[in-house]
Amino acid sequence: MMDALGDIVSRAKVTGRLDFQGRLFEECGVAFCEADGRTRYHIIVDGACWATIDGAPAPLRVTAVSLLIVPRGARHAIAGSIDAPAEELADFRERMKNVTETYEASTQAGGAIVTPAAALVSGVLDMDRDFGDVLVNELPACIHLPLADRGELGWLADAVRFIAHEVADGAPGAAAIADRLGEIIFMETVKSYAETASTGVIASLRDPKIGAALNAFHAAPADDWTVVKLAREAGLSRTLFAERASALLGMTPMLYVRDWRLMLARRFLKETVRDIDAIAREVGYGSPGAFIKAYKDYYGVEPRCDRG
Repeated sequence: MMDALGDIVSRAKVTGRLDFQGRLFEECGVAFCEADGRTRYHIIVDGACWATIDGAPAPLRVTAVSLLIVPRGARHAIAGSIDAPAEELADFRERMKNVTETYEASTQAGGAIVTPAAALVSGVLDMDRDFGDVLVNELPACIHLPLADRGELGWLADAVRFIAHEVADGAPGAAAIADRLGEIIFMETVKSYAETASTGVIASLRDPKIGAALNAFHAAPADDWTVVKLAREAGLSRTLFAERASALLGMTPMLYVRDWRLMLARRFLKETVRDIDAIAREVGYGSPGAFIKAYKDYYGVEPRCDRG
């Protein structure tokens, strides 16, 4: 059976793109501007630093080996100390060339004149927003995954260490490896948040009963789904299922079914040459007319307008 979380993440087509790697010193920090809603992540490979994120209640101390994820790309700063000033990324890169060269030369001579606080690798997660936002919009302003303290994530700590080492050495294919890691980082971020989520799609997927129904739907979205059929998959009465699913999802289960089907339809319209009648059947609509009306009500345009 298709795992619903895996289905959502897979269709979101998450990839990672590195755009910063270097040392942070106690005397300075780097500011990352708002990323147009895109998820940004930081791998703290060595040492410790402080993160200040717009929308978060207080600065956060982050130690190695950790992942810091800013799901909606809010403006934030990473600094070597809590009161260090932060420069815009482009200015920081230019100035740190000289600082890093001075540090390395001094270290080779036997004594450092500046104190390295942390080693950092940062990047952006690109994804299809239609599908990615199903999860991203439910996440908090930032998520901190202290991999060194989480035994079950030891494999991920090893993976990010390896990538950071490859990037630092300029190894061939390092960027491609980081690109592949993007989906894993996003999946683990969502799974980590699911441990505390109380409502929304993420919380619903974690619930054994409602999650079972959503897994069944994602495995076969074109089936003739009704509240009764979903309730049967959940092992609940129709009434109890409808109440529990609606409370968790924040919408009725059939609205979730509708939304997912129409997002699938939009993907098919943009990426395939199938005719509208075939797409309507593939996403569970018995008649093209009903599909066209539902699509226009949801997206504001007829399906033919979203052809790729």
